[in-house]
Amino acid sequence: MTLGGTESILLACLAYRNKAQTEKGIDRPEIVCSVATHSAFDKAAFYFGMKIRHVPVDPVTQRIKVRDVKRAINRNTCMLVASAPSFPHGIIDPVTEFAQLGLEYGIPVHVDACLGGFLLCFMEDA
Repeated sequence: MTLGGTESILLACLAYRNKAQTEKGIDRPEIVCSVATHSAFDKAAFYFGMKIRHVPVDPVTQRIKVRDVKRAINRNTCMLVASAPSFPHGIIDPVTEFAQLGLEYGIPVHVDACLGGFLLCFMEDA
């Protein structure tokens, strides 16, 4: 339990950074996320000495394209970030495809569902 979304994101990023350093020997871990992810990911990258790779979103749908995420992955990638929903637009990223990409490359996927994610399980009934 944390006090809020920012603290949750910071702790998650710290855990992924430590895991990458310990298990894979990655000295400069990188986060791959969209330009629409919560700013706490940028804060975490700054605080914990990580690099952040911002992938653009589609200008019409405001969704991140998995093919663009795939292009941003490199040997230093320690986490992929999907939003459900995104902070500025309320768009749900393709979480299933992110999970498949994470499995394919052996990279953990973090789904930021802090802002309204608890409602997703009720959306079919709405």
